[in-house]
Formats: sequence, structure tokens, C-alpha cells
Amino acid sequence: MAVEKSKIILHSIDRAKVCPNASPYVLKLETYLRMAEIPYTFDTSKPFGSKGKTPWITIDGQDIADSQLIIEFLNKKLKVDLWKNATAKEKAISQAMRIMLEDHFIHAIAEWRWITALDQIDQIMDMSGIAYWFIKKAVSRRVKTALTNQGILLHTPEERLGLLTGDLKAVSTFLGESSYFLGEEPTEIDCAIFGVMAQCVYCAPGSPYEKIVSEQFPNIKNYCERMKNKFYPDWDSLLKKSN
Repeated sequence: MAVEKSKIILHSIDRAKVCPNASPYVLKLETYLRMAEIPYTFDTSKPFGSKGKTPWITIDGQDIADSQLIIEFLNKKLKVDLWKNATAKEKAISQAMRIMLEDHFIHAIAEWRWITALDQIDQIMDMSGIAYWFIKKAVSRRVKTALTNQGILLHTPEERLGLLTGDLKAVSTFLGESSYFLGEEPTEIDCAIFGVMAQCVYCAPGSPYEKIVSEQFPNIKNYCERMKNKFYPDWDSLLKKSN
């Protein structure tokens, strides 16, 4: 594929039905590109990069994988700074919060989507038909193995819910009444927070986590709506349309 100089191609899985992407890492990176006002092309022809994961980007003929490494690469290459007036302490807290969500809480969404509610996956992604039935089963098996090895599936459903509700409470408590995570202006950390929380708010219909956010932590839901309206005015047009 020919690449226009410094024009970014964002390689990803296909759009979802209920939010622009069912991958928190793709949504994080796409939000970053929009926040930084970096032009990009969205491509689904080869969603998995050299590390076997999505997303990855092509820029100036160079391929970069991993959402966080991509952001750090673009920050340096394009001289992007989305931290505004954040202090060193706020950046440190933001990093801890990002890791908690991306390396801990997101396992709850994966478990719900690919194991507990696998028969409902077509509400979120276009996974209908015989061919996709086999893909669903294969992905479900891989997710179950990965989450067992990670340890989250060694806990009972009640224990998992308690642990992961604690993650939501931490986000809600720190967010408080602020418009964005570090105050009244969005910063880079909001890309990651939104990427994961949007999976909970929009992409896990019927899950206990969607219910907990709605009933116990409405400021998280309001935050997601705020991010959605600010950075995705084209949200509805991006959704995967049912055949």
C-alpha cells in the first residue's frame, strides 16, 4: 500500500455495532489521533501487525505496533504534547490508572464478551454466520486460556466482580466532578481511560459492569458521553451497520 509522506494509516479490526471499536486499544489510539488533530486513514485489510495484535500504524513506510508505544513514538516524531499543565505527580497517577485499566480491568470485559455472554457477541460485533461461529469459538477458547493463565478466571464470579468494581470505584473517585480525568481540559490519559470505559458503557450490554457504572458511578458514564461528543461527532456514522 502506497503511503503518503507522514500520513498515518491506522490498521485495526472492523468497526463495532455499538461503538467505533470493540478494542479498547484501537479506541484509545483513534481518540489520541483526534485529540492531537493528526490526520489518519482507517484500514481494516490487515488488522493484526507484527506482534499479532491490533492496532498498529504505518507512517513514512515504517510500521509501529502497540497503542502505547505508537503514542510515545508519535509524541516524539510529531512533537505532540497532550498533557497540558499536568504535574509530574498527576502523570504518575495517570500511568498507574492506565495500567490498572488496560492490564487488569479490561480482563473483565474480555471474560464477559468472549466467555459468559458469547452468544450475545453479535450485538456488539458482526459475528453472524457459520464461518464466524467457528471464529467465535476459537477466540473464546484462546481468551479462556489467556485469562486462566493471567489468573482472573481462578476467582469466583463474585470475587471477580468485587475486585473489578474496585477498579471502577477508583476511576470514579479520582474523576469526581471534573469534566476530564485531570481537570476541565482533556489530556493524553483521557484517551486510555475512555478507550476502556467506553467498552464498559457502550460495548458490554447487559453486563454487570455496565449496570454498576449506571447505578453506582454515573460520573463515569457522563464522562464517556462528554468524550464521545467532543471527539466523535461522527460516532453514529462510524458504527458497523447490520446487514
